[in-house]
Amino acid sequence: GCMITKTLIISAVQSAEIIAHAQREFPSEACGLLYGVHDGAKACVDRIAAAPNAETAAPQRRFSIDPGFLLQAHKTARRTGEAIIGHYHSHPSGEAQPSLYDVSQIADPRAIWLICGITPGHAAALQAFMPDTDLCGFIALDMTTITT
Repeated sequence: GCMITKTLIISAVQSAEIIAHAQREFPSEACGLLYGVHDGAKACVDRIAAAPNAETAAPQRRFSIDPGFLLQAHKTARRTGEAIIGHYHSHPSGEAQPSLYDVSQIADPRAIWLICGITPGHAAALQAFMPDTDLCGFIALDMTTITT
């Protein structure tokens, strides 16, 4: 229960899917859900699901996963036994670091935040975070990419 998560395991295929989604949505932020297993010191992504960015005012700087999409995803996950372990979103600024706005949106202390920094002409960067215990900031996780 109180083990601190230190590592996110993700496949190269899933990383590529997230980067491709971020490229499609550029210059707006892309977002989606992470499904998998969150067990003690590590979390493992089994699959990702792209979601609509419901943020209409400033989609270049903010994201919110469409509430209807989220509700449906949680209902389906309960039925299939899958677990939603967190979400991903892109930063069109190229910074794979949480923004102050991201910090203000922390709600679930166990959620994995995967950020994709993307700028045209540069390699995309992926970095995973979890809320700090006081929920006032983020802690970076180690990233392990597997080929399968």
